[in-house]
Amino acid sequence: MDDLFLFLDESGNYDFSVRGTKYLVFTCLTTLDPNLAILELYEKKHNFIKSGLPLEYFHASEDKQIVRNEIFKIIQKCQNFIINSIIVEKRKVNPAIRTLDKIYPMIYEYLVKYICKRYEKSGKTNYY
Repeated sequence: MDDLFLFLDESGNYDFSVRGTKYLVFTCLTTLDPNLAILELYEKKHNFIKSGLPLEYFHASEDKQIVRNEIFKIIQKCQNFIINSIIVEKRKVNPAIRTLDKIYPMIYEYLVKYICKRYEKSGKTNYY
């Protein structure tokens, strides 16, 4: 059996006022290769640092355009992964679940269950 690796991330903020982002996006990248582009990304990060660009981590919303361009070039070459997202329009969220400790686990539970059901049907994957 193949092992399935899940990488979770979200975007948007948890401010439900008019000043907050319009959406929360919960995303899961799934792959059978946990090392997907790791060496290329690691090398790119250290090359940026050597060139004098202060960089602790990659974060698309905060990185300079040159960094984003180089990272997207690496990602475009990747294969054998699937990305699934749930997009939540915040103004439609029930006020009773508008806290981080309620909405975060609820949405990720839906997303991960969907992914696991799909792979369970294939009969060839363990889960991490």
